[in-house]
Amino acid sequence: MEMEWIRPIAVVAVPTIALVISMAVWVGKHKEWMKGIDEFKQDTKRTLAEIREDIKKLLAAQPPSVLASTSPVRLTDLGEEVSERVGAAACAEQIAARLIDEVRGKSAYEVQEFCINHMRDDYERTSEQDRVFKECAYEHDIKLKQVLDVCAVELRDKLLHRLGSEDTA
Repeated sequence: MEMEWIRPIAVVAVPTIALVISMAVWVGKHKEWMKGIDEFKQDTKRTLAEIREDIKKLLAAQPPSVLASTSPVRLTDLGEEVSERVGAAACAEQIAARLIDEVRGKSAYEVQEFCINHMRDDYERTSEQDRVFKECAYEHDIKLKQVLDVCAVELRDKLLHRLGSEDTA
């Protein structure tokens, strides 16, 4: 009977020691797991930083835009600059007088498409206009097609204005 006091201690101590050992093992595994999560977070941050840099490079490689992608299409500040440089408004005024009959009865969208196609495919530039258009494209780091698109927007505006004036007369 002298050792009976050991039994309650053994009943409490053995599970307590087992619990402490289990917790130590769990904490060790938890630290490894947390280390893995921290590494994953760091890898993710690095990857996102690389993606941001790639996006910046892609955006920087885009040519400057002369047209705003709104409806209706309008000129950006660069487009306004190009228009002024090549005299697109005056040119459009002269062309509009010849083309007004071809766009009568068309919707605004159809007039816009007509103007774009006309400037890109049918309009015959003088040698002086050709030189000025190409110089402007070079100076503004844009394509000749973009200069022609600026002229097309100016032409569209002149034609729609003329058509609107006819409707109110």
